[in-house]
Amino acid sequence: MRVLVLNAKRTHGLKKADGKPYEMYELTVALPLRPVAQGNYNMEGFGYDVASLPLDPAAFQKFAPALTQPRILELIKEPMIMFGELKDTVIGFNEPK
Repeated sequence: MRVLVLNAKRTHGLKKADGKPYEMYELTVALPLRPVAQGNYNMEGFGYDVASLPLDPAAFQKFAPALTQPRILELIKEPMIMFGELKDTVIGFNEPK
């Protein structure tokens, strides 16, 4: 999956509900805006929209030297169980050819 990667981030802290610690990793990417027409919902526009992808904690530091500014990368994804659900998770990247 070749995309414009904006950032890789780690969010952590204590849950408000029970005070237990949490930790989440995600990648924010920019994708070309695509028109949508579904029944009563319609959307059109120009430019890019942002999306978040789950990021494997082991891959987080790999992005540090690559993301001094937004850049196009070829993402490597693999299915992983996160929070009890099977999700395509980013495990690394390659330089685009």
